[in-house]
Amino acid sequence: MEVWKKKRTKGYSLGMRRRLGLACVLIGRPELLLLDEPTSGLDPAATRMFLNVCCRQKENGAALIMSSHHLRHAEGLCDQVVVLKKGRVVFTGAVNQLAEKVGRLDLELSGFDLAKEEALDNFLKTMGARVDGMRISERGLEDFLLGDDS
Repeated sequence: MEVWKKKRTKGYSLGMRRRLGLACVLIGRPELLLLDEPTSGLDPAATRMFLNVCCRQKENGAALIMSSHHLRHAEGLCDQVVVLKKGRVVFTGAVNQLAEKVGRLDLELSGFDLAKEEALDNFLKTMGARVDGMRISERGLEDFLLGDDS
């Protein structure tokens, strides 16, 4: 932010305004953070930085209440999640409980050799699972939220 200190905020990008807002909120070392779609407008690097800052705040004893359309942002950050559908609570519990209810498990692989994707696919088939492709997916949650109400 040092580079931006003499510029008017009107000229800031949405991502830079989000960073500034977070910095302003954190100055007072709040015990409770209420965050509404806090990563909206942030690029992936800024999103990661933001989530890391939130984790540090939580580790330091702050409580976080956050609304988000991204389940991945809740993982590792939230103890409990509440899912709303058409204004009604359809789920309350831990993130892993939601993954069980949705019936989908997404794995994040780091340092994975894409040439070995077929071997991974074959292994998962023996376990009764499959690789839906190497992509980030929240389809299971979308199906849960957008499916019929039965």
